[in-house]
Amino acid sequence: MQDETGAVAGVQVERSGRRLNLFARQGVVLTAGGFENDQTKIQDNLGIPQIVPMGTLYNRGDSIRLSQEVGADQWHNTIYNSGGIYHGLTYAVSGGERGRLTYTWPELYTGSVFVIGADGTRYFNEAEHSRAGYLFRHGAGRHPTQTTHSWIIFDEHQLAKINTVDDEQLHDALSSAKVAESAAKLAEQLGIDPITLSQTIREFNEQATLGHDYAYGRSNDTMAPLSGQLHAVKLQPAILNTQGGPRRNEQAQILNSHNQPIPRLYGAGEAGSITVNQYQAGQDLAELLIFGKIAGDNVAQLSRREINEPVRDAGGLLESDEVEKQYETGPNQYLGVSTNGMGNKLVVRVTVEPVSSRIMDVEVLEQSETENIGQSALQILPKEVVAKNSADVDGVTGASTTVTAFKEAVGAALEQVVQKTEKEN
Repeated sequence: MQDETGAVAGVQVERSGRRLNLFARQGVVLTAGGFENDQTKIQDNLGIPQIVPMGTLYNRGDSIRLSQEVGADQWHNTIYNSGGIYHGLTYAVSGGERGRLTYTWPELYTGSVFVIGADGTRYFNEAEHSRAGYLFRHGAGRHPTQTTHSWIIFDEHQLAKINTVDDEQLHDALSSAKVAESAAKLAEQLGIDPITLSQTIREFNEQATLGHDYAYGRSNDTMAPLSGQLHAVKLQPAILNTQGGPRRNEQAQILNSHNQPIPRLYGAGEAGSITVNQYQAGQDLAELLIFGKIAGDNVAQLSRREINEPVRDAGGLLESDEVEKQYETGPNQYLGVSTNGMGNKLVVRVTVEPVSSRIMDVEVLEQSETENIGQSALQILPKEVVAKNSADVDGVTGASTTVTAFKEAVGAALEQVVQKTEKEN
C-alpha cells in the first residue's frame, strides 16, 4: 500500500477469508525471497525450461510482484546459484519435490563414465570443479548451457566402482537406472537418437584411448573407454536460490525506475541481491546479515508516521493460530523444547533408564521442519542419540538448523535428569 505521496504505508494481507490493511508507522522491509519455485519466471529469466529447487519450496517470486506494484526497478534477474553434482545437477525427482543435495564422487567422473544432455551429446568436462554451479569459462565463472535433463552414462565396470560409494541418495538413483546391452538399445530407452548416442560413446572411447579429451579438456587420467553393458542415471538442473528482484542501494532502500528511493521501503536478502555474477563463498549469508542490519537500522531511524486510518478490530485474525499442546510423560520420561528449529518449535520426549540414566528412547513429538531435509534428519538423529547415549551426535548435511534444535531439545530434557539426580542425592 502507498499513501498519496508515494511512500509505502504498509501491507495488505488476506487471512481466513478477510482482507486486512496493516499500516507501518515507520517503514517496510521486503525480504520475501526469490523465484526458484516459479517455473514461468525460471523460463523467462534464466532460459532453462525446467529446474529443480534444492532449498525451500515456497519461494515463488512474491518479492518481485509486490515490489512491482509500487514501481520498483528490477535487477539481476538472470543470476542464480546452483549446487548438487557436477556443475549444478541433481538426481531426477518427481514434480514438486526438492532436489537432493549430494556430492560428485570421483567414481562419477573418473573411469568409463561421462554425462550427456537431452540430445545425447556431452556438453562439459565432468571432472571440472564448480562453485555453486559455475564453471570457469573464458576467464570468468559462468553457468553452462542447461537442458531439461541429462544422463550419467557408464558401463558395468564403472558400476562396480560406483557401488562402493557410501551414498544412500546415489544408490537410490541407481535403483531406477536404465540398463541396455548396446548404445542403440539404451538410446531407445532414453528417448534420444541412437546414432547420436553411439557417436558420442565412440568419440569418448577414442579420446580416452588417445589420452586427450579434445572436446572439453578432461584429464586423460580420468578417462577410460566404455565396454559391455551400459547404464544411465537421469539428472535434472538444480537451483539453490535466485538473486533477482527489486533494485536497492547501499542504504538498503528500494529504488524506482528513475533510480530514486521509494519512500519507506527497504529490502534485504536474495530478493534483489547485489550479486551481479561470479559466486563468492558465503555471499548470500553475508548479504542477508549485512543488508538486514542496514535496513533495520534505517527503518528504525525514520520518523514515526501518524496513521489517520481508523484502527479496526481484526477479531484476533492476526494472533497466532498455534494451539499450545500438552504432552504426557510417564516414569523416567522428560520433555525437551527448542524454539530454534527451521520451523521454530521442536519438542522431544526422552526416556531414560532410572538407575544408570542411560538414554533408552527419544521421540520427536512436535516439529515443523522442512520436508525431505529437516524431517529426514529427524528420522536418523533419535537412533544416534540412543546409540551414543548422548545428545552430542554428528550433524546431517543440509539440515544444520534442525540438528542444532534437536540437540538443544534433547539437552534440555537430559538437564532435567541431572537436576533430578542432584536433588535426590
